[in-house]
Amino acid sequence: MQSEAPKTPPGRRREGGIFAAILPGLACVLTAGPAAGVAPEAEARPLPPIRMVGQDIHGGTDATISPDGRYIVVSSRRTGNLDLWMLDTKFGRWRQLTSDPADDIEPQWSPDGRNIAYTSTRSGNKDIWWLKLENLESRQLTDSAHDDEYPSWAHDSRRIVFTTGAWKQRHFMVATIASSPDQEIPARRVNRDAGHVGACSFHPDGESLVCHDYETGFGDIVHLSLDGGLIRKITDGQSWDYKPSVSADGSLVSFTRIAGGSSAIWVKRIDGEIEYPVTSSLSNDRWPFFYRHRDRDYIFFHRLVHRGSSISVYDRQTGRTTQIVESAERPLQAAFDSRADRVAYCADAGSKQEIRILRRSTGERSTLPLPAENACYPRWSPDDSAIAYLGSSGGTWHLSVYEMDGGEARTLTQDADFPNGILGPIDWSPGGDRLVFAANVAPYESNLFMIDAAGGDVEYVTDDDWYDESPSLDADGNVLFMSTRGGGWTWGLFRASPASGEAPVAITRPDYVEKNFLRPGPGGELTWSEYRMCDATHFVALQQRGQAPRLLRELPGAQWPSFSKDGSEILVTQVQNHVEFWRVAIDEFRVGANLRSRRAHPGRATR
Repeated sequence: MQSEAPKTPPGRRREGGIFAAILPGLACVLTAGPAAGVAPEAEARPLPPIRMVGQDIHGGTDATISPDGRYIVVSSRRTGNLDLWMLDTKFGRWRQLTSDPADDIEPQWSPDGRNIAYTSTRSGNKDIWWLKLENLESRQLTDSAHDDEYPSWAHDSRRIVFTTGAWKQRHFMVATIASSPDQEIPARRVNRDAGHVGACSFHPDGESLVCHDYETGFGDIVHLSLDGGLIRKITDGQSWDYKPSVSADGSLVSFTRIAGGSSAIWVKRIDGEIEYPVTSSLSNDRWPFFYRHRDRDYIFFHRLVHRGSSISVYDRQTGRTTQIVESAERPLQAAFDSRADRVAYCADAGSKQEIRILRRSTGERSTLPLPAENACYPRWSPDDSAIAYLGSSGGTWHLSVYEMDGGEARTLTQDADFPNGILGPIDWSPGGDRLVFAANVAPYESNLFMIDAAGGDVEYVTDDDWYDESPSLDADGNVLFMSTRGGGWTWGLFRASPASGEAPVAITRPDYVEKNFLRPGPGGELTWSEYRMCDATHFVALQQRGQAPRLLRELPGAQWPSFSKDGSEILVTQVQNHVEFWRVAIDEFRVGANLRSRRAHPGRATR
């Protein structure tokens, strides 16, 4: 049973769930606008020049770089499932390192350049594996009943730290690589109390770790001794800081910071005194890694690029697809009005994202005059009198409504406490009097909420320990949504009936196929998007009442599907996903240095 009243105010610390920005594909990356909570020192510092050193157009994920900076190993979907591939950045050549039906992810290059530690699901759950580069032989290092993940090497190339344990009872382990496959050396537990913890990196002293935990309700970076004692807290703010890496001299920590639904690379002194951003982009920058080459310090990171290539309309009767917005606008989410003539969509205007309207009958285009720095996820009200959308000002996304007649924009959630912002998509109730949305209320947890369209109190739709997102409403007022409540790292589609107060029921069986963005049609049909590893792309699924779903392979890369009011057409955005690999030289960008003497243009990307 769902509680009748919120147990905690929206946005306050609670436990559970899965956090969108940690799991690619769960939530849409909107923009990397101004970071929230930036310290005064950070505001005065220009961004350093960064250089792209490679890319994977097949939508890979985690990556690591060789000690000499020439080779990159990435977990890539180049053959469908996730295997490890090596990119020679000098010649642009790829080489496959692993080949297994399971997923091989999270590679980490050893400092001596000889081995790759990685996480694999070959044994049924996640375990740590070791790849010898001289002969490409893989060896399993851990065999736990729980997921072992996030391997990271010590500077001696002999020890690995990783994270293991039951959900919400995780802890850090240090293992020594045995000299012989037959030799077993037990791993040693580090943190004294198991709990809400993430990933670690070794400090260069070899006797301590820099890790992230989320015991406070946010992702904090901490410095720990190998016996689990707290040396210091490095970050303790109102952002999600995770996946730290330490510079060769031990003075700096680099990490990913999520604020307002996007992520960027940050650097902070290990003594915790000064911090500043290294990147800010329209994509998601993740997982920095310090390395030293030829007496220079670099940070390597990967950038998840989620770029719209077109908006198309699929005619269900003829099977034809018509492109109505081209790739030049890099469109994202789109919505029909009640007549399916006007299409509101989010477009990339270069320095920001804005909402535009296309009238299909005439080809006329216009831009909504919205006060937000960025705006996305438009949704027409049932009577077409207003457009609800998510707008970002100061880095945090809020739910707003734009009245078409008066040209007035009203923010509905400005007084609600959602420190991690609101997630799209959103939807109107059939009567147009309420709006439903999702929001991160704690690390690894998102709930669904309802708000009066005129403004007012926020009510819970779901209030438990899972990750719920992408809500929509059917004609009966039921909330349809994606959730991880099937357990583990699974995706499922669910239906909640707020009026009944009963627990949500599954529409599809939760499994490892990434399903999201569920929308109902007028005849009881449903549509959503799925990521299929065998095709390495997204497709739209269509399910008519009483029938099995089918994939519309005419729409590769399609996301955010929605029906026209009469159900004859489906509107989709076709999206390109790829990964870029970047590096930044840190020697001229040290905390406390005088940056005014730098000759490079602030924030300039070089290639």
